[in-house]
Amino acid sequence: MLRNWFMTTASHELKKPLFTIATMIHMLLDRKRMKLDDKTLDDFLMRIRDRVDKALLDLNTLLQFHLFLSGSLQLDLGAIDFYSSIVEPVLKEYEYNLGRSGIVATIDMDKHLTMKCDPYLLKMVYGNWIILSNMLKQEQGFT
Repeated sequence: MLRNWFMTTASHELKKPLFTIATMIHMLLDRKRMKLDDKTLDDFLMRIRDRVDKALLDLNTLLQFHLFLSGSLQLDLGAIDFYSSIVEPVLKEYEYNLGRSGIVATIDMDKHLTMKCDPYLLKMVYGNWIILSNMLKQEQGFT
């Protein structure tokens, strides 16, 4: 049951960045009619790049989940700066949607916290926690 839930959630999370990428590519192809300036074009390209990175991270999450289930997951432990490696990128990921909602996100924490962990897997866990949190709020009317 957990595997089915995870696969359903993961495939949904893959659709979101791919839909954004496709929409922005269509807009770029129609840029003359839409009269997009260079700043807007650059913004679109950066958003496409970010969404491609997100889709690749989601695909790698699926692979890591498979490796975990098969017992062949290996960790790459190293020291990381938690705030700049994990917190800032996740906040940046949701910055646009938060801004549209008028929400200002701040995190009061030691910005020099160092951890020994697998930074790639920690980023996946942290990102997936936000996904799960959002899904529960939408599914069950949490605020």
